[in-house]
Amino acid sequence: MLEMPTLSKTYANRVAFMGPMCSGKTFCANHLVNTWGFKKAGFADKLKAVAYDLYGTNGKDGESRQLLQTLADDLKKYDKDLFIKHLLYRAKKYENESIVVDDLRYKVEADALRKNGFIIIKTICGDAIRQERVSRLYPSAPATAHQHRSEREWTTIRYDKFIVSEDINAIFDLDKILGLE
Repeated sequence: MLEMPTLSKTYANRVAFMGPMCSGKTFCANHLVNTWGFKKAGFADKLKAVAYDLYGTNGKDGESRQLLQTLADDLKKYDKDLFIKHLLYRAKKYENESIVVDDLRYKVEADALRKNGFIIIKTICGDAIRQERVSRLYPSAPATAHQHRSEREWTTIRYDKFIVSEDINAIFDLDKILGLE
């Protein structure tokens, strides 16, 4: 079994990534999980599990992304903070561990995370690279899925740091930003 590197006492241990689809949020989060032992939690984790169990969705391509967006909107009609509450409940279980969130989309989510000690990092990627990633990862996602509020509201979120996530070298910048070197 691989041993995780030893963390310094001054690193950021609650991190959330925001940015457009395919800008490198999950890539950066997975680096923190695989290299530094962070626990990953997402606002949409339970939503994806329910959609898989009830509708057989797998991933976010094709009609799956649209189903996830519609289902989330419907569930929020009964409790607009449902996904925030669920994520913070899960984060409390990892109180003494490092946590990373890779699906920050809404300002209200950012406000809740900030109140709970998270730093917000914006992932930046050139549009040509990002569009190539979208085409490769989600070739059959309908155009309407890209216009959903969840794909636009992230632009209103104030971020603490940013990272250019266009290639593998971004992880070195990320480690520096978070004090993980």
